[in-house]
Amino acid sequence: MRRQRSFLTFLSIILSIAFFVYLSSSVSVTKALAGREAVGQIHQLMISLVSIIVCGVAITNSMIMSVSERFKEIGTMKCLGALNHHVVLIFLIEGFILGAIGGTIGGLSGSLAGLIMGGIQFGFEKLSLVPLGEIFHHAAMGVAAALTLLFHLEKSFTTPRWE
Repeated sequence: MRRQRSFLTFLSIILSIAFFVYLSSSVSVTKALAGREAVGQIHQLMISLVSIIVCGVAITNSMIMSVSERFKEIGTMKCLGALNHHVVLIFLIEGFILGAIGGTIGGLSGSLAGLIMGGIQFGFEKLSLVPLGEIFHHAAMGVAAALTLLFHLEKSFTTPRWE
């Protein structure tokens, strides 16, 4: 059950970060290839924020359930001498790994999807005009968003309540 919950969290990170990066990179592709600002850029920003919020809710739910179903394991660690910050550190490392891998996969797939959709819309021969540094910047922003979101949520929801 715990593996399934971790896998669900991993997939929600990948999908939400991929959507976030796709929207931001498609704005850059449209700007580079069409020479104009993307229509509805504010709407895309709002949709991106909603995708990050949905990711946060899914991660929050998963982490709360992860802590509550691991009470016996936490109790065993505490009996063997683990301090509160050791137990919290275990959850933070798990979240960091999920966020780093999921954010990287989501960022790269979102950037790739943005480039492919730009190529379909404007022609693949024009993709050389797109600044790749800007696309990689969007992917890095996605990874940073995933790590920040996971670290903040896990830090707030894994405060020791088992004393």
